[in-house]
Amino acid sequence: MRIVKVVAALAAVVLALGGLEARASTLSWTGDTLQDGLSWHRPTVNTNPGSVLALVGGGERYLVEHVVVDTTGSYSLTVNATGKGVGDWASGSTQSILSFLYAGAFDPDQPLVGEIENGSCGSACGQRDWTHTLTAGTDYFVVITGYCGTGVGATSFECAPVNTQLDAGPFAASLTGPGNIAAVPEPASFALVLLALAGVVASRRQRD
Repeated sequence: MRIVKVVAALAAVVLALGGLEARASTLSWTGDTLQDGLSWHRPTVNTNPGSVLALVGGGERYLVEHVVVDTTGSYSLTVNATGKGVGDWASGSTQSILSFLYAGAFDPDQPLVGEIENGSCGSACGQRDWTHTLTAGTDYFVVITGYCGTGVGATSFECAPVNTQLDAGPFAASLTGPGNIAAVPEPASFALVLLALAGVVASRRQRD
């Protein structure tokens, strides 16, 4: 009986701390690449997936969401700017946002490895949405990043040598599909959960 109580308590802690996002057929999240994003050297969007790097030296800011699905099928991403940022990043903008999808793993130091989808270069590279078949149980990484607002074309010389303004700002993203979609917490979140679980176990032992 004591073991059952401990397990129940541990489960409650995990749920309370949000160890895994609630599973649903639509996963929505927000972010701000200007405030929280790291910098990377993103792939071009002239091809899908990108085969070369778009910026000389890189420098665009990005945020990444790690997700898994429990049903294989077609899933669609929609991203919209939600406020003013830098460059051409304005509320409701489409041309300032690009999105990438990686399967298995995502390493910003090797941005051409694992990419399977990106926001196509339709409408002057303003198409930041995509639809792709996702496989149940596979780790996927959705990367939201900015476009070079003053560059000409998504080539290896984009934003160079004088056009260096990079877009970044707040956004809202939604991934929808036929199955449940779960956001996977980062290692830091796992560490918090494990710390809380250890505290619960220690507390139970003291009471016993």
